[in-house]
Amino acid sequence: MSDDLISQIEAAQAPARKKKSKASPGWYPNAARPGMESWWDGATWTGHNRAMPPGGSDEPDRTPPGKGWWDDPQQPNKKAYWDGERWVSGGTESSGGALVAAGYVTALFIPIVGFVIGIVLLARSQTGHGVAILLLSLLVFFVGFTVLLGL
Repeated sequence: MSDDLISQIEAAQAPARKKKSKASPGWYPNAARPGMESWWDGATWTGHNRAMPPGGSDEPDRTPPGKGWWDDPQQPNKKAYWDGERWVSGGTESSGGALVAAGYVTALFIPIVGFVIGIVLLARSQTGHGVAILLLSLLVFFVGFTVLLGL
């Protein structure tokens, strides 16, 4: 099947797939691509696909497709971090308060360190704090540089 035809089939099935919004996150058979499974995140299809495991099962595989924050399988309405092999305990998507606080403090006093912490937060999907710390670090750096030059 051509990719264009597959895209058309998937687009036609999108309304039917959205009706599954009550289904738990997991890998489900992809009707448009026999032998493939797609990741349902509990609200929408993510675009992650994989070959269907041999033997299959009636129960969908709940292992997320890759590293990142996903619905916590043990605590409804919460997120947990999947490192690609296991669930990492001790945090939620909005946590990391010590790193966030360190990011803001270092952005003010040591902007290059704040910049690095901002990048780390972006990599951990904490976009809001990551961007704010990056911008604050850049602002403090350029203001400090301007003051040093006496402009």
